[in-house]
Amino acid sequence: MLITARNLPGYRYNQDVPSGYESWLDYWQKRRGLIAGTCRCCGKHCNDLVGGHVEAVGYNGFYIVPLCASCNSRENRRTFYVDDQDFVKVVR
Repeated sequence: MLITARNLPGYRYNQDVPSGYESWLDYWQKRRGLIAGTCRCCGKHCNDLVGGHVEAVGYNGFYIVPLCASCNSRENRRTFYVDDQDFVKVVR
């Protein structure tokens, strides 16, 4: 099922990567058991993927999804659709 998501530029609530992970992208990949190959916002194969903090519109909590650097930028305020299985909850 596709869920509307929105980038959270400058995410301020929990920027520290949980212990045992090298980055937020590493966190997403290990929790999903997948290698991120595409940006979940623009759909492009990118070499600059990061684990971007997003909110799932209408749901509680914050999530990580693979985003390219431009989609993860402060200027990206548009909404986009993400498969519900691609959301990895941010653990505080």
